[in-house]
Amino acid sequence: MMLDTFGMSALGKVAHRQLFDMTIINDGPPLDDDDVLRELTSCPKTDWARVKGELRLKGYKSVGGYFLHGGTVKTLNESKQEFVRSFNRTAAMNRQKTLILSKPDDVTGCVTINVTSNVSPPMTLTQSDSQTVRQSDRDDREKDLVVELPAGFPKNEGEAKAVAGFIGCTEEFAVETWNKAFGRGGRDAKDIAIRSWQHYLKSEMTFNKNRTEREKTYGKNNPRPNPRNAHVVGDLAENARRTAEVVKRRQAERDAEHEAV
Repeated sequence: MMLDTFGMSALGKVAHRQLFDMTIINDGPPLDDDDVLRELTSCPKTDWARVKGELRLKGYKSVGGYFLHGGTVKTLNESKQEFVRSFNRTAAMNRQKTLILSKPDDVTGCVTINVTSNVSPPMTLTQSDSQTVRQSDRDDREKDLVVELPAGFPKNEGEAKAVAGFIGCTEEFAVETWNKAFGRGGRDAKDIAIRSWQHYLKSEMTFNKNRTEREKTYGKNNPRPNPRNAHVVGDLAENARRTAEVVKRRQAERDAEHEAV
């Protein structure tokens, strides 16, 4: 990151770091909307045009209504690839469902993690794996490989869709949402443990409903809303508020770590 921000102004460095963090946390790049981007980067309005110019010189581009950086997307995808490799190694040895990565999104280039429909066959150990196995006791090794899901997170699809009727959600959407969260180890897109499945499912249902309505209005490949519409301005304000809260919370955590040191 130090090399990435070399030669940038102080505001430019902060903007680059915070956009990187928000892309990783939100599992994708932010909308290319100046008001939203300024909130995410904590940049004064009078300096934003200059800072955005610095970001473009560092590789940021406006693509399909998003403001993305190819290097950040690459880092996000590589982290998912590493997670899938590690998870599938565990799943194969425990006869559990494995994960697969989707093709890169046509607009953002991001990949998503999905759960396969079939249980993988027993894994055949390579010579390297066999050497690793001989270094520890088999029982202890298998215990360490079991994936611990957060308390309150459904253990299977049946439990996941059991609450669908209480919140007006379809069982299909509940299963799809559970598969995505299960692929992240029972965590949401911000890497926070899901301990109330009903609350999480309801929030995802609301988010998906709003996204579907925006896609109907503006098109799937051009999701950027028109600020002249009053209800869309409200959506932008809510999105800015939520992202600002995340940024403030992360900054507070960093400050606390510095004080502890």
